[in-house]
Amino acid sequence: MDEQRKHKRINVSMRISFRGMQDRQQMGVVTNISRSGMYVQTGLPVAVGSEFSASLDAPEIGKVISLTGWVRREARNGMAIEFEQIDHAVMATLLP
Repeated sequence: MDEQRKHKRINVSMRISFRGMQDRQQMGVVTNISRSGMYVQTGLPVAVGSEFSASLDAPEIGKVISLTGWVRREARNGMAIEFEQIDHAVMATLLP
């Protein structure tokens, strides 16, 4: 079955800092991203349904992108995030 997604995902390797369990600062790696969400690889994923706030290091454009969203799916090695608030102008420079 083909996946039906709003936006095309691109594979990346970008560092991300986020608030995790017990409001502790955690690090992860974004492995794919689109205009509507991303997948964060981390050893300590946040629970599904949790609010997500992060800073994404985007050296390709020389910026750190602040974003908020929701954890929509959790896996053993990471989590899928749906963006709630992100600077779309900045994302347009990052994504094709």
